Amino acid sequence: MGMESKLMGRPDPLMMRGFGLFINHYLVNRNSCQ
Repeated sequence: MGMESKLMGRPDPLMMRGFGLFINHYLVNRNSCQ
């Protein structure tokens, strides 16, 4: 998860939280489909 800080120069809490929610949503959907 170090790419965001390299691109923006500083970690963005809102971006990190949104990315975490997106990953969590993706994992839940993938698990429910199987």
